[in-house]
Amino acid sequence: MKKILTTALCLVAAALALTACTSKRYNPEEEKSKAPQDTNVAVTEEETFEIPEEQKDFEIDMEMDSFEEALKITGYTGEAEELEIPAVLVHPTYGELPVVTIGEAAFLGNETLKKVTVPEGVTAVKAGAFQSCSALTDVVLPEGLEKIGDSAFENSALTNINIPSTVKTIGKHAFSTQLNQTPWYKAQTAQKVIVGDGILLKYNGQGDVTFGNEVKSIAYYAFQSPGAINVKFEYDLESVDNMAVYETEGTYLVNFLVPYKSNAAKLFETTPYTYTVHGIPEISGNPFKWTFDTAADITSWVGSNLDVSFSPEGAIYGKTNTGWDYQFWCQDGLYIPAEHFKTMVIRMKHETGAAIDESKVAKNIQVYFNNGSGLSEAASVKLEALPSSAGKYVEYTLDMGANDAWKDIITFFRIDTLQGLEGEFWIDSVEFLPEDPAFDFNTLLKPVTKYVPTVEDETYKYKFEDDESKALSWTMAGFEYSYAPIAVDGENNSIHGILDPAAESSITSPVVNVPGVGYRKLIVRMRNTFDEMTAENKDNYKMTVYFDNGEGFSEERSMSVEVQQTSGEEKIEYVFDMYTLDGWYGNVKQIKIVLPENMGGEFWIDKVEFEPETKLTKAEFIDILFKSDDEPQPSGESIFFDVVEYDSYCNAVIWATEKGFVERVPNNMFNPDQQLTMTEYVDIMNKYAALKGSEKTFEIADVNAPVYKMDALNDISSVFEAPEEAEAEVAE
Repeated sequence: MKKILTTALCLVAAALALTACTSKRYNPEEEKSKAPQDTNVAVTEEETFEIPEEQKDFEIDMEMDSFEEALKITGYTGEAEELEIPAVLVHPTYGELPVVTIGEAAFLGNETLKKVTVPEGVTAVKAGAFQSCSALTDVVLPEGLEKIGDSAFENSALTNINIPSTVKTIGKHAFSTQLNQTPWYKAQTAQKVIVGDGILLKYNGQGDVTFGNEVKSIAYYAFQSPGAINVKFEYDLESVDNMAVYETEGTYLVNFLVPYKSNAAKLFETTPYTYTVHGIPEISGNPFKWTFDTAADITSWVGSNLDVSFSPEGAIYGKTNTGWDYQFWCQDGLYIPAEHFKTMVIRMKHETGAAIDESKVAKNIQVYFNNGSGLSEAASVKLEALPSSAGKYVEYTLDMGANDAWKDIITFFRIDTLQGLEGEFWIDSVEFLPEDPAFDFNTLLKPVTKYVPTVEDETYKYKFEDDESKALSWTMAGFEYSYAPIAVDGENNSIHGILDPAAESSITSPVVNVPGVGYRKLIVRMRNTFDEMTAENKDNYKMTVYFDNGEGFSEERSMSVEVQQTSGEEKIEYVFDMYTLDGWYGNVKQIKIVLPENMGGEFWIDKVEFEPETKLTKAEFIDILFKSDDEPQPSGESIFFDVVEYDSYCNAVIWATEKGFVERVPNNMFNPDQQLTMTEYVDIMNKYAALKGSEKTFEIADVNAPVYKMDALNDISSVFEAPEEAEAEVAE
């Protein structure tokens, strides 16, 4: 986009030369001869706009806002101490337009501004917008602002600022860094500093802490206090900065506990901190019953062609429209095992203003359900329901099991009411009843695990403080090395290397045969004093891990992370999510760690550890089946919003969809990182068995956690063997 300088002289010059595709920034001296010299008017071929005097200090640029023309402030040359930024500025070609953005570095380094007011209508304050404004103490931001960018107010003198409730994201160093904090940021001393739309900006407390639904995201360096902490979230999170924690003193151990079946787990996978999924919730009562006594009970339900609302009496209220199908359905992405839940009970009352013709009223409630075949008349159950009398609720019982299509797993259902009649209805509850009154609902959410870690897992942990022989079992290349003491949390030893910038420096493991499916992550703990870590050389700050699965090392089987310079005795754990790499499957025979290229200096590595992963996610499980089926090329595209082309498991999910293992659900979300449950496992494995022509069948009662042992994952066929045979094979 072109940049337009709105001083009087520049506007005149720019107006004559302005075109839609120009990217040149106009020079007033070059264009002076082309411009009228006696006016503050910008002349174009079409129109003439007078540029207000008070606008002369602003530089502006065009910006598209919701497909409407708008402006971005890109610079300011004035010397005001207090400034109210205009909500509207005059573009030399398009006239008055709203300001929606304070652009990158727009006020960078301004030394006179003490107070600035950002107008309504601005939705973003971009990176560095007010960075290094050394006199700036007061900022007024508008409701409707959504984004505060990286370093937006860094190195300023802020003492007063409001964070509107509409702000959804706050960027890195927006107010401070760990070394240079604004007075305003430092003054935030409450234990939990939550700003904007649920952004945890700072946590100043100590020890364990639990957050409810008041927190939606975690900002950069939100946790800066030393000490071991368990941070528990009761609700899902929308975003987590990958530097949510800064180690201010010594070793800062943080374990984030996130809800079961939470997208937050995926967010934390990009951070260098540990996280666990806190316990599978014990189910009290029937999870397939909706009473609509709270607003939360109705939020997952959607109406179509209905005036639907939440009744104060604790019911869904609906008013039908003549001539349309009226329906509402649950969007929970249900997993109801049809075998165990064959009876549906709907408690409702309904009224109609039309004369009652019983021949038309018959069978006027219809429930459609989906178990993989989609919604159809064949997959539905009808019920006769006469209008209620005296406003009384009536319980209607539907025998869903009477329909032969009621089988496998029911993923969602739809209820059509008052078919053929205009009127009103109130649904007080919807419930699916188990065949066995003693049914253990907790088995529905029981997780499928890969295996139970044992003492043998220590085989894949190389903590070089143990002994010198373990450290020197690795092959060193390209540097002088030794087995050296390093005083971090005591006298721990490490592989110590002095690098030669002219040679590739690497360490290669002994033969390890790590089962890739059971070990998802690789952790390398290191401190370093690399010589050449400068801004110009930043692309070289990479440590790369290569792995050999029997075909040798290759670029295709490698992963890099950016290395940080450390000071003193500080150590950093670098986490490699190896499962995302194609080929990290079966047994990994060796790994090679290549240190940053073209750098001198020293490093100390005191731990290389393969971290076991007992959780089995939906995407991982589908990917295992896909690879066991020799990875046939799917023909279609992903039907899910959260499974896209660059995901390593995308083809697997497309394949599973084409084979009928995975079904479209109303919200089109696959939830790839949810932990696989027994119910889902049984459903998918029965479909896979049918595909392979196997007579093997699976039921929840037959599945023992952990279903999988490490080798069984490498060869899915072993799952179809008799349990004792499969276990014997694993033991071998």
